[in-house]
Amino acid sequence: LTAPSIGMVSPAKDATLLAKSVVTLQAAVSDNLQGVSIFQDAQSHNPIEEGVTADRVIFYYNGHPIGSAESIVSGIARLNFTIPDVVAVLPGSLYATAADRSGNVATSPAVTVSVRPSALPTVVLAPPTPSDGVSLQELTTFPVATNTTSELPLSRVELRLNGVLVNQSTSPNATFT
Repeated sequence: LTAPSIGMVSPAKDATLLAKSVVTLQAAVSDNLQGVSIFQDAQSHNPIEEGVTADRVIFYYNGHPIGSAESIVSGIARLNFTIPDVVAVLPGSLYATAADRSGNVATSPAVTVSVRPSALPTVVLAPPTPSDGVSLQELTTFPVATNTTSELPLSRVELRLNGVLVNQSTSPNATFT
């Protein structure tokens, strides 16, 4: 029997990845027995594929297993992976292995990548927020508007007064009253 073949498709060699972002790892995989059902499972009586299946494609980051493929569609194995946080640009490597049910194993060539830190979100107070130096009477209600930018998806924008949470919003351009 022949070992499967596997090669990384995505990310590309020398790609720069953003820390804490989710990337879809992809590997092209094939096997001479792909999709061949040669016997049935004794309990469910379902045919068992003898070739490479998603659970037998394992992705690795810097030599450590990060998970099995979530699917194989048209010969492409996929896994969503959250890039680890870093404080400086660091090199990394990604590769995958494929095993068929006969025990034949193949390892893809490693793809080198760079991982860079993600910038902190920025929040700017926007009109109609009162400007600096404006005197407000105690218990006055006024709007506070924000314009927020981030390299990563935001879960919320918080309005704090002297460190105490006053309000929050899931909108990056929130207006609080």
